[in-house]
Amino acid sequence: MKTILTVFRLLGCWLLIACASAMPVLDAGTLSLLESPKTIEIRDGDQVMLVYHKTPVPQPEGQDPVYARSGFIHPLKSPSGGVVTSIHADDHIHHMGLWHAWVKTEHKGRHFDFWNLGGKTGKVRFVRTISSFSESGLVGFTVQQEQVGMTEKGAQEEVVLDEMLTVKVRQSGDSYLVDYDTRQT
Repeated sequence: MKTILTVFRLLGCWLLIACASAMPVLDAGTLSLLESPKTIEIRDGDQVMLVYHKTPVPQPEGQDPVYARSGFIHPLKSPSGGVVTSIHADDHIHHMGLWHAWVKTEHKGRHFDFWNLGGKTGKVRFVRTISSFSESGLVGFTVQQEQVGMTEKGAQEEVVLDEMLTVKVRQSGDSYLVDYDTRQT
């Protein structure tokens, strides 16, 4: 049975979790990376292993447009094809696959929550692709994201944090190893 191992390296801390119109850019063995204007996909052969969203994914029908967003991974799949992330759960509409955002942030005397989108004080968004790479059985990419503070009811935006997110994927036996590294300034 194949499993998926995810490694999160966030601010120097490691966390291990075991869970179940594009053009090719790079490949490393059976892993390949494909980038389109909307997404970056990492594939294992013909199977999509993960998708990073560069353009906003629409909110569910009838929901506030604040829940449309970019800058996250969904789906993330196990080697057997099982999806281990979800998006817009009924009881957590703001959850969007795999992503990182600060909840309690103070900047210039104002308070922002980049995680709970319904509060309309902050959001995370994709800015640009910095690079994609393939080396010794590993594929990955680096993107720039912004954690954006919003004034009352989203009238004006201010970039509070600039973020470089690097995602690297390699195979380890019958598992995937995903390195999710974020650096913020």
